[in-house]
Amino acid sequence: MILKNTFVLLMFLLVGCSTNDRYDWGNTQNELLSLSLNSSSNEDAITLLVNHLNKAEGSEKKVAPGLYAELGTLYYQNGEYKNALHYYQKERVTWPESAIFMDKLISNIKDM
Repeated sequence: MILKNTFVLLMFLLVGCSTNDRYDWGNTQNELLSLSLNSSSNEDAITLLVNHLNKAEGSEKKVAPGLYAELGTLYYQNGEYKNALHYYQKERVTWPESAIFMDKLISNIKDM
């Protein structure tokens, strides 16, 4: 739960520093915050992010930084390591500047 809240907080801090229209954030920040405060399950947040990512991947805008990793973390917390690995790898490819962090998370899963 601490990792989830920390990651959500980090995402909000990154978003608060920019009003860039190049990325498709949708309303995920507010919705994820609401879900993290009001839900004990990750399932609603997973559904929210999967739906948003499917929509964003079909748009002209690039998927916002951290969203693939956030979804990977939610899957990781649910014990769905294959899905977590998939989204950590997508974050790494989409955002090469995240490589060091994503490589560590990917390595942790592969070492299990």
